[in-house]
Amino acid sequence: MFPGVDKVVHFIMFATLAVALLFDLSRSKKATSAGRVMAVAGVAAILFGAVDELLQECLTDNRSGEALDWLADAGGVAAVLLIFSAWRQRHQP
Repeated sequence: MFPGVDKVVHFIMFATLAVALLFDLSRSKKATSAGRVMAVAGVAAILFGAVDELLQECLTDNRSGEALDWLADAGGVAAVLLIFSAWRQRHQP
């Protein structure tokens, strides 16, 4: 397709993961604040991306872990958290 398409795919996949985590965690009875939900969702998604890249590097012969893939993962998560934060500020009662 084009050089770096895999980074775009990583960005989109982890943005989607962040949306799913935000949705699920915000519905939890233990969710005390939007800030805490955002922090937990962000940390969980970014750590998952890091572990995924490490496992690819260490446990597979046909895949490699890449720091740039992880940065694309983190970028997707960060974009969703920024959008969610801006949306919350505009729509707070």
